[in-house]
Amino acid sequence: MSKIHRRDVLKLGAGLSGAFLVENLSGCGNQTPADPGAVGGAGGTGGGAGGLVDAGGTLDASGMIDGAADAASPGDAGATADARDASDATSETASKPDGDGSSSDDAGKDTDAKPEDAPTGTADTGPTLMTRTPASIVKARRDELDIELRVLSGRLPTDLTGHAFMIAALPWGDGTLMVNGDGIMYRLDFGGATVPLKSRHAKTPCYYADHASTGTANAFKNAGLVRFSPTLGTRNEANTAFVRMKDRLLITFDAGRPHEIDPTTLDVVTPVGAVSEWKRSIPELFLPGPLAISMSGAHPFFDENTGELFAVNYGTAIPGSVPFTDIVRWDGQGKLERWSVVLSGGATAEIKQSMHQIGVSQDYLVLMDCAFAIAPLQFLIPNAPSVAPSPDSVIYIVKRADLKAGSTTVTAKKLVIPREGAHFTLDYENPSGLITMHFGHNDGADPAEWLRIDDVRSDNGAAVRSDLLGMLVTTSDVNSMGRYTIDGEAGTLLDTTLVHDMDATWLPAIYTHRGSMTPGRFEDIYWVSLGYTAELLTKRVYDLYANYPYRKVPLASLPTTPKQGTLFRLDVVTMKIADAYRVPAGRILSSPQFVPRAGKTGTREGYLVCSMVSDDLSWPSSSGDEFWIFDAANLAQGPLCRLAHPDLDLGFTLHTTWMDAIAKRTATYRIPVRDDFAAGLATQTQEIKTLFENEVFPHFP
Repeated sequence: MSKIHRRDVLKLGAGLSGAFLVENLSGCGNQTPADPGAVGGAGGTGGGAGGLVDAGGTLDASGMIDGAADAASPGDAGATADARDASDATSETASKPDGDGSSSDDAGKDTDAKPEDAPTGTADTGPTLMTRTPASIVKARRDELDIELRVLSGRLPTDLTGHAFMIAALPWGDGTLMVNGDGIMYRLDFGGATVPLKSRHAKTPCYYADHASTGTANAFKNAGLVRFSPTLGTRNEANTAFVRMKDRLLITFDAGRPHEIDPTTLDVVTPVGAVSEWKRSIPELFLPGPLAISMSGAHPFFDENTGELFAVNYGTAIPGSVPFTDIVRWDGQGKLERWSVVLSGGATAEIKQSMHQIGVSQDYLVLMDCAFAIAPLQFLIPNAPSVAPSPDSVIYIVKRADLKAGSTTVTAKKLVIPREGAHFTLDYENPSGLITMHFGHNDGADPAEWLRIDDVRSDNGAAVRSDLLGMLVTTSDVNSMGRYTIDGEAGTLLDTTLVHDMDATWLPAIYTHRGSMTPGRFEDIYWVSLGYTAELLTKRVYDLYANYPYRKVPLASLPTTPKQGTLFRLDVVTMKIADAYRVPAGRILSSPQFVPRAGKTGTREGYLVCSMVSDDLSWPSSSGDEFWIFDAANLAQGPLCRLAHPDLDLGFTLHTTWMDAIAKRTATYRIPVRDDFAAGLATQTQEIKTLFENEVFPHFP
């Protein structure tokens, strides 16, 4: 990477152009994709007060901490996007979500009164960069850090408190999908004049086995989505998400059981559930060894009201195995409870792709077959043929009251929602059995696809960039944000509202909201989209979506210039993108985390802390990878503050959480790791037994 010295200010003007489409379809029932009328279907409290410390430690009354001395002065830098005007919106039915078809200068904007002490002023976002994907997104240093982040530009709000957690995968650097890598956790500690950052690897038992076996016949290797050893089994890289259980914290992975960490040290303390309490998802015939693969989904749900953790354990149909889908419930102390999910006729509620996330409301659980098209061969062959995800989302609805002690099965209702996706959430309240589902669709996209060494671009046939091998493939269509009303008792779809924006909703990836648990009724959900660029759309994936049934943008009409990623607030009451910030070129923004402002309770009264990755080396105090802080009530103005450090080297960060305070773990739950693997090691060679005895067990007393 060459060092850039120009500090040109990126000015893309005010406002995102493009149509903002609202599709509101009521009573669409269970229409199928073949029905032309079905195309509209679905397819973590802090203290502190005002006062400002500037770079020299001087206090003023603005509630912010000034940037460092080497920062350029804040101005209109950055690419901003004003809230959409209602005149840009069109409706496909007689009524819009806001009830009329009129346009207004204030429509779609945040009409809440802004607090008098709300932060003002923005950070200089840096020089104009080339409109290209930063190569550093697929690379990251493995160092564990204990550093103090510096305010590079802008001001640090003094009412930004508590602890923000972020997790990522450390890419192996061999062209494997970049989210296949050792997990690394980052914690940012707010509340002072500086921001300490701590990072630690997610050191699960298999982490130690992997690194100890390097260079031996037991060594692990990458095979597409997974990392495995021919003798030891598969890795649980624990690199995807957090689950906050009040003062306790779990880290998760799609293909392994959760692990609990100590929030203060970030040390892995214990797995959740013994090996014997989780079913093996792929027969030992194919993936032998004591480290079994147990598909579990990366987003278990902790209900703060009842103290229950809900997770899943499933296996898809592959030779030599019978598919299963189980709900797992845990009280935080005892053994896991589980129920096999079946349909009314007794057949298994089968997951044919993957289950990345589950949703929980007061009375229901919603399980979804997600748009991660994981073909069984991908576990065994690094470049197995690609398969397109189903264009529809199959969900299974289970009543919580039916999860009875002593029973081994529970009956679910099956519902098909048009359009695919991976991330969704539910309102916690479900009055009269009505479930409200909020969905970020991945229309025409598969998050399990990546740039491979033999890939070519779909637009010009040129080889993909060699410095981006392992990067996620982009979407083949603009994506939709959906809100659905579901009759939980009948298992029917009652109402659908879809929105998409020709600038903002290209590959919505990760969301956040106020609180560690879903609210009774959502008002605002914050999303970050990754955008669209032809350099990330391969011919292989392009061809998979040639006949995509819900296409909005014809393949031949896909943008010829990149669509930048966007941080936006979706008002889920009106189903309008009410506020948005377009990410400047050459940068990737990810992992938004809502942090409430001290003493405030509103869904916009807080800050968004995001990671930002770039190849920009023009700032002496920055590696090009940073954390940007936004006012949740005014995203369009750009970041308030940039935090950086020369040693900070981020890859593609994923999910986040927030805790108002942290303390050393006091819970007594612990799975003895030596006992846990005793049965699995009994039939192994003495070499493998010695490896575990010397390299794994000493780390887990």
